[in-house]
Amino acid sequence: MTHSLAQSMEMLLRSPQVLVRVIREKEAHPTLYRSSLLVIVAGTACFGAVLGTSHGARQLLYSAAKLPAAFLITLLLVTPALAAI
Repeated sequence: MTHSLAQSMEMLLRSPQVLVRVIREKEAHPTLYRSSLLVIVAGTACFGAVLGTSHGARQLLYSAAKLPAAFLITLLLVTPALAAI
């Protein structure tokens, strides 16, 4: 099952239960993983920017970069434990 980036993002955001089925049945395409990562990074960057707005533009940019990095580093650290479950 091949997906374009837009189709993968739409499936991720509109029907996560279908996404879970595709991943569990090992039908997932690399584009699906890339789009999932893109949504995570974009979402955490936006949230970080919102958190940084109360302290000026410099803090806004710093928070927008720091929050995705912290989330992805945490994801890398816990992935072996999640895979073992």
